[in-house]
Amino acid sequence: MTRSALFLGLALLFPFSAAQAGDLVVEVSGLRNAKGSLALCVTADPKGFPGCKKGDTQRVVPAAKARQPITFKNLPAGTYALAVIHDENNNGKLDQNLVGIPKEGIAVSNNAVPKFSAPKFKAAGFTVGKQRVTQTVRMAYW
Repeated sequence: MTRSALFLGLALLFPFSAAQAGDLVVEVSGLRNAKGSLALCVTADPKGFPGCKKGDTQRVVPAAKARQPITFKNLPAGTYALAVIHDENNNGKLDQNLVGIPKEGIAVSNNAVPKFSAPKFKAAGFTVGKQRVTQTVRMAYW
């Protein structure tokens, strides 16, 4: 048996793919009220975080249903960060005051705390593999 035939046989017995996928379960706590909706964004782009752009995994759920876990299925293996906005008035954006402080609730994965600016991807990052990952985030209001 040649070496390549041996590797092929092992690959068939023990399938492995670099493109493994896993589920992310998000549990949200600390909502101020059940008005409006929650906008969730899962991104693998450190430069774009905490913003959300085309190509990121996004979901909008009614705030009244946010007491149930929110599941993102089959995310490709990798490092991600999660941002959540409580869009209380359903206008599709994070409302801010004149100096940029959010008027609506926000949360990020690992409950990373902002220090004079938005939380960084490195602080909010988590790894998804083939196992289910749970992120429990607490909404913050100013």
